[in-house]
Amino acid sequence: MKDQGSTGAPPGDERPTECIEIDEVEPGIVVRLDPAVLVDDDRVCNTLDPPVPRPGPFVCVAVEDEMTTWAGITATAVRRDRLTLRSEWRSGGTKRWRLAAQFLADGASIWRGPKEAFVAASWQEIKTRSRSRAYLSDEGLDAVRTEIELQRHRRHRSCED
Repeated sequence: MKDQGSTGAPPGDERPTECIEIDEVEPGIVVRLDPAVLVDDDRVCNTLDPPVPRPGPFVCVAVEDEMTTWAGITATAVRRDRLTLRSEWRSGGTKRWRLAAQFLADGASIWRGPKEAFVAASWQEIKTRSRSRAYLSDEGLDAVRTEIELQRHRRHRSCED
């Protein structure tokens, strides 16, 4: 597992971090994940190269037994076709999650693997004062799943069983 001594935040802006618990992994939870941990895990598949380069927020879009599917989230609207995650779809987590603009990073880029792999990759998850995890509502999840399906043709590989 990675060194948990640093969050990657600028000096003076360090925040306490913690891994999520395996029973917290459910559709709609939004967690800061380290893609390097996922890339190094042979049980995890990503559908688009190159994989996400740095830690950031991901939303769990599906859980089937012990297998999970996740998609990256960004606060940058570089591409006009990015799905906006409407504020009414977002709850819990940090003030930035709730109030700043948020987008699905790329519907073609999804990650699939066992719950344990994503728990291990969550070592940089930021503790919130309220201890409330960030979540995307069922309506938001439906929009994300629709966008993922619309972008299926752009994937470099399938992560289906």
